[in-house]
Amino acid sequence: MYTDTVAPGVTKQATFVSMNSDGFTLNFTTASTNASQIYSLALAGLKAGVGTFNKTTAAAPALQSVTTGFTPGAVFLASFQIPGQTATISEPICSIGLGATDGAHEASSTLGSNDAVTTSNVVGQDKTNKAFIKMNTPPLDAEADFASFNASGFSLNWTTGDSVASQICFLALGAP
Repeated sequence: MYTDTVAPGVTKQATFVSMNSDGFTLNFTTASTNASQIYSLALAGLKAGVGTFNKTTAAAPALQSVTTGFTPGAVFLASFQIPGQTATISEPICSIGLGATDGAHEASSTLGSNDAVTTSNVVGQDKTNKAFIKMNTPPLDAEADFASFNASGFSLNWTTGDSVASQICFLALGAP
């Protein structure tokens, strides 16, 4: 968790320790005294995998394969639409992109907001025919169609691209 202030900072940070008969255990290496809500989702009877990948910077159209270690049946994507970071940064444009596909259907949304402007400047976009869209500079920076599921992951076809290798997080779900 991060503060939502002019000087962002980590307020809570935890790592997974173990699954227990009545839940799970986390090890908090950073924890403020402020109360917080933490949400979790526990699923049984399926394979699940999480990871990240950097969006291709190849000219569109560009096929990009992502390894999950099994054949997914659904994939959820999320990104702040910037390259991966190793330290806290302050961004003048806050952007987030979300996408999902089950192989037959795909949908995505993106939202951007400028910081430190006199008049609010917020933009957004939704598509029901793309697995992921990226918009740091309206109207669009990059977008991808779902291409395929395979024995060890999934593939996206970037039909519009840009030169920024944005880090994208994924949650892949598949049959046991």
